Amino acid sequence: DHPGFNNNFHIRTSAWLAVLYNDRSVLENHHLASLFDLVRNPRFNIFATLTLDQYKDVRETMIEMVLSTDMGLHAKIYQTFRRRLGEDREWSSKDDQRLALSVALKMADISNCCRPTNLYMAWARNVATEFYNQ
Repeated sequence: DHPGFNNNFHIRTSAWLAVLYNDRSVLENHHLASLFDLVRNPRFNIFATLTLDQYKDVRETMIEMVLSTDMGLHAKIYQTFRRRLGEDREWSSKDDQRLALSVALKMADISNCCRPTNLYMAWARNVATEFYNQ
């Protein structure tokens, strides 16, 4: 469920989703809420076999990953990653693992320009159309 407008548009127009999510990572929060609402249905609950602790960990990690795709948080995540790279210790904590996953997902999220030209051009047209409509 993607309404075809970016977070900034939703916030500037005081759209219902922006109000619902308090102008914070509007689409990302909407996608997460939609997912976790969907899996409440036993037919779609891919987490049914997890223990409560496992589910909480997976849910928290998924939330962190999806929220990290909000370009409004790009500079903050990038600075945190750069600072962490300069530290001389293992990447073993849960926070470290989630930061590394966030950066990997961000790279995948913004990598359209690395795709074959025909795919890149198709995505570029779609993005330009979305921006033009706003």
